[in-house]
Amino acid sequence: MNKNEGYIRHLGYNLFYRKYGTGENILLAFHGFDQTSEHMQALSFAVDGNYTVYAFDIFFHGNSYIDEEVEDPVLTNSVFADMMQFFSRQVSH
Repeated sequence: MNKNEGYIRHLGYNLFYRKYGTGENILLAFHGFDQTSEHMQALSFAVDGNYTVYAFDIFFHGNSYIDEEVEDPVLTNSVFADMMQFFSRQVSH
């Protein structure tokens, strides 16, 4: 994994992301079905250096995964919100 890739890990959920660009503004990007975060690279060119794009692999696509130990692997709104809040705190520093 390179420095422009990483995971948000929370309660056994591992959400993979890629970082594109270096702009001052932050844009979160989620791909469509049968795609991965790599498809969002073109978006970084479209925003012309004004944004840093964080593109996520939604679960069951790309490199995101749920640990086998998770008893009921249903991604709830609250778990996903916690993951995004954690991520937001990390990128704002």
